[in-house]
Amino acid sequence: MGTHKNNNPTTTARDNSDFIYEQAIRQLRLEVARGRTYNQACRSISALENSIKEVVENDFLKIMIAEKHFGDGNGIDDIALFLDVPYETVENAKDEMLEEVGEELAARKFLKSSMTH
Repeated sequence: MGTHKNNNPTTTARDNSDFIYEQAIRQLRLEVARGRTYNQACRSISALENSIKEVVENDFLKIMIAEKHFGDGNGIDDIALFLDVPYETVENAKDEMLEEVGEELAARKFLKSSMTH
């Protein structure tokens, strides 16, 4: 039995976008690990299309907050200093992230309750 290739252009485009996204996040992680600031790291992905670049940059900031603040217990002020980003930017990203998580949990709860009734 041979392998089945998915020739659906929509799936292929989505897979390609996912790959680009993951590579960009890896690049940002590498740059920050090398001691670069958030903005310096973001310049390393400047070749990306603006729409995906903006998503990657926003998600990366949220990833750093999740890992450093919620995972390691660092303060928002420490994260802001570490990334050389204004405190308000980090605080706003944290609030946005918590709002997204709350919306996701509410949607799951609604889905679960609608399936049992």
